[in-house]
Amino acid sequence: DGLVDGDNATNASTGSYVGAGVGNGNKSINYAVAIDSTHAGNYVIYDAKDKTAATKTPLSTLTTAKNTINPYGLAVSFGPVNRDYDGTTAINSTLVKPTLAGGLKGDVVGLAAGYTANYIDPNVKTVNASSENAVIYKGLKLDSTNGADLANYTLVNSSGMALTATSGMPGTQTMTGAGTMNKFKLTGDNV
Repeated sequence: DGLVDGDNATNASTGSYVGAGVGNGNKSINYAVAIDSTHAGNYVIYDAKDKTAATKTPLSTLTTAKNTINPYGLAVSFGPVNRDYDGTTAINSTLVKPTLAGGLKGDVVGLAAGYTANYIDPNVKTVNASSENAVIYKGLKLDSTNGADLANYTLVNSSGMALTATSGMPGTQTMTGAGTMNKFKLTGDNV
């Protein structure tokens, strides 16, 4: 690094991306290059390419290219779904309760309508005296009506893991959630 051993000088450089939007290998960072104020008077910073040059030009700024800003993961989750057995996997949309973690301050993002929710199995599953039936949500995507901020985000689960692409529905994701299914209650009217 070129610092004198035992001097305890530290890098006090700061940097910022040129533009805040997502980019993969195409983002530049501008740096203000500096050594901490206690030791700055003992050093002159040069570009590495001047290392063997006869004349070295002091460096106070530096720009690097080919940097990346990854999309910010918005955690989507759904409250448990519960309904009575009816022989189908269908779930009424009024039973689906999505939650989407907020975006960064000033950005507007939301979950698009049009996704589907179905039990994975139409039959009641009994586990330890409770009826656990997983729900699959397909066609999840961010709302495209929210403008330029949309490209800076991606959907993730509550653990921060990326969602799986939905087969046959380009640009959408799939996830599973919790659900229960109650046994159908036979009464004198339906026996």
